[in-house]
Amino acid sequence: MANNAVGRSVLGRTAGVQAEIRSRQVAVPRPEFILVDATTGKPVDQIKAQKSMSAAYYEQWKAQKANPLQKLTVIPGFDRN
Repeated sequence: MANNAVGRSVLGRTAGVQAEIRSRQVAVPRPEFILVDATTGKPVDQIKAQKSMSAAYYEQWKAQKANPLQKLTVIPGFDRN
């Protein structure tokens, strides 16, 4: 197929190069973001890990709105001990 008219065309070569690039890509896990108590460093159990930092900050805002005295911070999930 690589030697026919489609394979020799610009689109055919581009598709072949893109397929080669996709086959060599390495899957990198995306970190989850968790809320932790800023004073103790322990994760907040009632709030699950979030897929994006903005979602984690939204959860932090909601938790602090419910309890203004609570000190929370957002960290990537791979920073957990």
